[in-house]
Amino acid sequence: MKILWISHLLPFPPKGGVLIRSYNNLKEVSKYHDIFFVGLYQAAHQPDKQSVEIAKKNINMFCKNVTALPFESFQNKLEFFLLVFRSFFTFKSYKEAWCKSKKMATTIKGLLEKESFDLVHFDTISLLQYYNLIPSTIPIAINHHNIESQMMLRRFFSEKKWLVKVYCYLEGLKLQNLEKKYCNKGINLVVSGLDRDRLKKKVPSSRIAIVPNGVDINYFRKMNVKESKNSIIFIGGLTWYPNIYAMEYFCSKVWPLLVKEVEDVQLFIVGRNPSEFLKELSREDKRIQLKGFVEDIRPITSRSTCYVCPMRTGGGTRLKVLDALAMGIPLVATKMACEGINVKDNESVLFAETSKDFVEKIVMLFNQKELRDKLSKNSRELIENEFDYEKIGFKLSQCYKNELKRIASDFL
Repeated sequence: MKILWISHLLPFPPKGGVLIRSYNNLKEVSKYHDIFFVGLYQAAHQPDKQSVEIAKKNINMFCKNVTALPFESFQNKLEFFLLVFRSFFTFKSYKEAWCKSKKMATTIKGLLEKESFDLVHFDTISLLQYYNLIPSTIPIAINHHNIESQMMLRRFFSEKKWLVKVYCYLEGLKLQNLEKKYCNKGINLVVSGLDRDRLKKKVPSSRIAIVPNGVDINYFRKMNVKESKNSIIFIGGLTWYPNIYAMEYFCSKVWPLLVKEVEDVQLFIVGRNPSEFLKELSREDKRIQLKGFVEDIRPITSRSTCYVCPMRTGGGTRLKVLDALAMGIPLVATKMACEGINVKDNESVLFAETSKDFVEKIVMLFNQKELRDKLSKNSRELIENEFDYEKIGFKLSQCYKNELKRIASDFL
């Protein structure tokens, strides 16, 4: 098949959740189909022209054609705040305004005139503003990294700042309207059965296929390095609000109780741009180490006794959880953190919801090597069986074929 893939990012380097999913799906699907890629590049991922060219070169290794376009919605912080402010007073969501691009619309039109595409893949719901450019005879696939409206409305319930709370509620409703408008137009690709049920509840007429997040199981293996005794690790970008909430909760509620139980405990926090709260805490307590962005997370992860994921908001399946499971690092996490992943308590993960739960489970892991070994073995087996990107890529390619067959039969 010849597929037009429309994206809100250039997924290289594949560091971080959405980038990893998009990069690996592109790479694996290209084994079966010809991909024409059109994406907007973000300063957070490609800060200069050189990094844009490097990203294009790497994506072009498995795509037939790559077009990279700059974001037009804002170029600096002032324009960003103005965009957010304006979206308060319109019926369109901020996410739609963010992805609005005349150059992207022109590029899509030009490619449709030159090429005969069998399917168009939209890599996030906010790109459906370009749906009207696609001929009705061409089937579409809509990728959901999470259910956007549900994630915003969940944040509404957990947010403390009233202005942000109102914004999240309005944004959630706008995204819900967007889902209702477009999610019955093609095949929806969701990451888990839970997200399938969430979308089906909002759009009963939608057709849905589960294409889970995955792991490069050959890359993410535990390395043979010396373990740091009684050490804990968390990995995640610290500008992403679910990660900020998670670690500020852990450090303010769990950590004071934990250090009373285990005086020589260490906490490694890996991720860009930690908050002032975390910076101040690390200055006061040298057992808390902020590592910033780490190019290769495997060595520091392999040295850790356990991995914590105290997520209390957000959506989708967490790639950080999949990576930890793939490496066989014993995991202590909330049930929310493991949504959409077929883990079992005390078999492949230890669940914790309260601060006391986290302390109890972490101390248990520190003291019981047999338990650590069991969790390590079972978690790796789970990933190999259900989350190998090669298997996921094949499944996605079959979803495309099935959608082409379905729409072809409708026109017969």
